[in-house]
Amino acid sequence: MANYEAPVKEYQLPDTPLKNDERLKGKTIYYIPVSQAVPEFAITIANLQKAVAAVGANLQVCDGKAAPPATAACVQRAINNGASGIILDAIPPQFAENQIDTAIKKGIAVEVADQLPDPTFASKVANKDKITFVPGVSVIMQKAVSDWIIKDSGGKAKVLINEVTDGPSPIGFIREGALPQFRKYCPDCTITINKVSTSNFSMVPSSTSAALTRHPDTNYVYSEFDQFLQVTQQGVQQTGYLNKVKGVSTTALLAGLQKLKNKDYLYADAGQDYPYTAYAEADVIYRMILGQPVPAEHIPMRLFTRQNVGSLQLSQEAQNNGSWFGPTNFPTKFEKLWGVS
Repeated sequence: MANYEAPVKEYQLPDTPLKNDERLKGKTIYYIPVSQAVPEFAITIANLQKAVAAVGANLQVCDGKAAPPATAACVQRAINNGASGIILDAIPPQFAENQIDTAIKKGIAVEVADQLPDPTFASKVANKDKITFVPGVSVIMQKAVSDWIIKDSGGKAKVLINEVTDGPSPIGFIREGALPQFRKYCPDCTITINKVSTSNFSMVPSSTSAALTRHPDTNYVYSEFDQFLQVTQQGVQQTGYLNKVKGVSTTALLAGLQKLKNKDYLYADAGQDYPYTAYAEADVIYRMILGQPVPAEHIPMRLFTRQNVGSLQLSQEAQNNGSWFGPTNFPTKFEKLWGVS
């Protein structure tokens, strides 16, 4: 738990410098988030713009709108506009399978970020060197939150998990991260899964309330992402359980951490360093465009609790520069790695 809760002292960047030779200048990279309505993607976009500008490339953003037709249209737009690379963020590649295959056949590099690797999909594409998965640390975040519950409850938790079903990866994050932790370290814990989704977002409060009514001994309510935190809390409030349960979540955005600091329902929130993630995603797509091996990217995460949140500067600026997670000098370090500083 101490390792989860501590900030990073020094970032672990890839060891191999990028062999750039200014070949990235003028290249166009498309960034397609699953939905621009989700707050963390604004952080990624702001930092990607800086990372792309550093090597003289151009960034285009296209909203996937959490829908296959919109995602497919974005990939097709990238193809039509001569993109050299496409970053799909939190999007199941099946949303635009045909278009991705077309892009790869045309030599366009495709990076699938914040999704679990899908070997079946990758095996279908024409050129496997032109697609890579960068899963991020969502599984680790789920483990961190689960470990906090186990420790806080003394191994006796009754947990309701609002599992997001917007694709195979959110389900996989819970199934590979949270559930194994409870099975291994908390055999006396009781886990109930309540399925929620973006398409049924307005129904999350009533769904949460109904699940709590069916399981009145619940004492922890686990929202998989901060995107669903407020509506999950509404469901807890509707049931009259605000003083009975402890809320936990992952993503750790500004609004969530403000709840944490104000002791408003939330007790623990695990977050991924999104500013650093943007630079790591840029590093991956650059190497793919240039035909160089893709190294492991060590993306920081941190578990925030009511005990350590007081040391943070809870501002938009701090959220955007990554200071909640450690030093803010990683852009300079990446630029040196890329040979542009």
